[in-house]
Amino acid sequence: MFLGLFTTTRHQQLDKKGQSSLPLLSELMTVAELQAMEKTFGVRLSGEQTAQIRTYLDLLSLWDRTVNLTRIQSVADQLRFHFFESFWAADRFLDPNQMIADVGSGAGFPGLAMKLFLPSLRLALIEKSAKKIVFLKEACATLSLPAAFFQGRAEDYPGWDTIGLATLRALTPSAKLVDLLRVHGVKLLWLHGSALGNSMTGWTLVRQHLVPGSASRFASLFRCD
Repeated sequence: MFLGLFTTTRHQQLDKKGQSSLPLLSELMTVAELQAMEKTFGVRLSGEQTAQIRTYLDLLSLWDRTVNLTRIQSVADQLRFHFFESFWAADRFLDPNQMIADVGSGAGFPGLAMKLFLPSLRLALIEKSAKKIVFLKEACATLSLPAAFFQGRAEDYPGWDTIGLATLRALTPSAKLVDLLRVHGVKLLWLHGSALGNSMTGWTLVRQHLVPGSASRFASLFRCD
């Protein structure tokens, strides 16, 4: 594919110019690491999905040199916190044919990684940053994972009436977004760092699970009352 070839060429050009450059993340990923993650999170990947992870890691390596996509640098942490946490949540909580919107997509986690794991998902990626939207478009094209894109605030997204579930990671939803989700009957899958219990006003906690291998990360599914 053209975009994939372009990113490889870009890396080669950096080397030919004699600039110091870090190795692509995929070059540091081992089969043993992948197998260990599959065992920890209870998911199995196809050969195609493994190849897509490698391509995704290379894109992150290249783009992170000019755009701040992620603070996580090690391959092991990328696999655990970005990819396999998303795969596990998709496997545990999502309908494979569901229409979901990923709020504050950033580098594509968890939304795009969920689609990598469940390719039949229908996905909208919502992100304020123009540069990150460009990255997401290139990633989707390179990985052959179609999605819809919206640059702006989730509160201004015009398609909530078509969405069944919103995904959110780390961010706290605003009161306006909560109202929008309630009006349109959209459930919320929230990946977060502390147990929220059932303390969110206006929400009912449907299910909450501790992320495998973690003592403090949770995935919580809410519906609006």
